[in-house]
Amino acid sequence: MSTISRRIVLLSSAALAGAAFLGPAHADDLKITIGYQTVVEPSKVPQADGAYEKATKAVIDWRKFDSGADVIAAVASGSVDIGYVGSSPLAAAASRELPIQTIFIVGLIGESEALVARNGAGIEKVADLAGKKVAVPFVSTTHYSLLAALKHEG
Repeated sequence: MSTISRRIVLLSSAALAGAAFLGPAHADDLKITIGYQTVVEPSKVPQADGAYEKATKAVIDWRKFDSGADVIAAVASGSVDIGYVGSSPLAAAASRELPIQTIFIVGLIGESEALVARNGAGIEKVADLAGKKVAVPFVSTTHYSLLAALKHEG
């Protein structure tokens, strides 16, 4: 593996864009491992069609993770060079002073996220969650959105 710092982590969608800046200087021997999560956003198209590899001439080992917390752990341990994560896992990592570095932030999620319930569950408002089991990925924007909604509703 080339001497890419194992301390690099990317926040939000285009961590992959960072790979394009690793450039052709050592392209023949450049190998990089990128940890990602399955999300629906534009950077998945060039990942799927090999555009990052074509642009950088690098060999990229794409590793799928189930959560941003798992990506952060992989970057901090050195098993992944660049990670694609959301703001909550990155904030948690920063608060723990993990040896990582943010290199790119695409934008704020804003209103593109929502809390949803299965049709027929009888949940129309936050108060309807009382007595129900609720599952969200820990230390995720979904987790913090739920906590904020519960706090807001009292």
